[in-house]
Formats: sequence, structure tokens, C-alpha cells
Amino acid sequence: MEMTANRFSPERHKAIEFLYAHLPQSDLDSYSPALFQEFADHALALRESAPWCAALSEEIFYGNFFRSLQFFIQDLK
Repeated sequence: MEMTANRFSPERHKAIEFLYAHLPQSDLDSYSPALFQEFADHALALRESAPWCAALSEEIFYGNFFRSLQFFIQDLK
């Protein structure tokens, strides 16, 4: 993962590292890294395009990003 993440922007790298640090191992084992990269890209696109999202602190942004992702992954199962 680290070699691939180094090619990302610092923001994308941070978002993907956040996911890998906080998701259960079973989720990481069950889904492709590309899916998590898509989640990170979507979250960062929202942060860039939505003023309300850009105004959030990093702590709130990443905390809500993670909680939302957990619900989405549960729906995939």
C-alpha cells in the first residue's frame, strides 16, 4: 500500500491511510484497494466542491468520512 500511496497527492494519501488505519481487517481483506481509493477520492471531491464540507475541521471531516464509509460497507455485505 505504501508504495502506491506515495504517488497520490498528500490529501489523498492521508485519506487512504486514514481508511487503512481505521477499517476492520475483515473489510480490508474483503474489498479491493481500488474501492477504498474511490471512497477517498469521493470524500476529497466533496471537501473541495462543497463549501460546508470544506469548512469542517479535519477531525470532523475524517470522523464523518469513516462513519459514513462503515454504513456503506455494511450495505455491500
